[in-house]
Amino acid sequence: MAVDIIGTAPAALQPGERAREVPDVQVPGPLDPGSEHQLPGAPTGVQDTVPSPPYLVDLRRAEQALLEAELAVAPADRYLASYLAAMRTAVTVLAVRARPRRTSGPTDVWQVLAHVAPELGEWAAFFAAGRQKRLLVQAGAATLVSEREADDLLRDAQDFHDLVARRLNAAWRRRPPGERAGT
Repeated sequence: MAVDIIGTAPAALQPGERAREVPDVQVPGPLDPGSEHQLPGAPTGVQDTVPSPPYLVDLRRAEQALLEAELAVAPADRYLASYLAAMRTAVTVLAVRARPRRTSGPTDVWQVLAHVAPELGEWAAFFAAGRQKRLLVQAGAATLVSEREADDLLRDAQDFHDLVARRLNAAWRRRPPGERAGT
């Protein structure tokens, strides 16, 4: 059984597996971590404070990269933006789960993700396998990426993002309100 990013959850999607449609979880208000805002539907002037999840800014950055990928015309640009979105999604998980530790040098985000969130290990391996191609395309070898590869990576990055967002949002909702403030 897969383990949720924080707690337990249903089994994770595997790379290439399509997610069923899940409505977006909308968090109104500013994107500043820990910000407070008016609840939707509350009468004007009536304030009820609901802190925003601290990881929301990181997820929005990943969504921005997904949007850039969707709008990219060239397959190489779509591929690079999709890979960036996956990396930003992974960094969001690491920001929530990882504990600082001393290392002797740079560490690969996919290796750390597999260690910190084993339930996302197959996703980490999947994206790590594309690292060399991303570096080559980034260096100018745009013809290495076909239209289909770019589209497939975009779908996979979206599925990975959606899985992480659902799990983080579920974990956030399970936390007692007193533990949500100031995190």
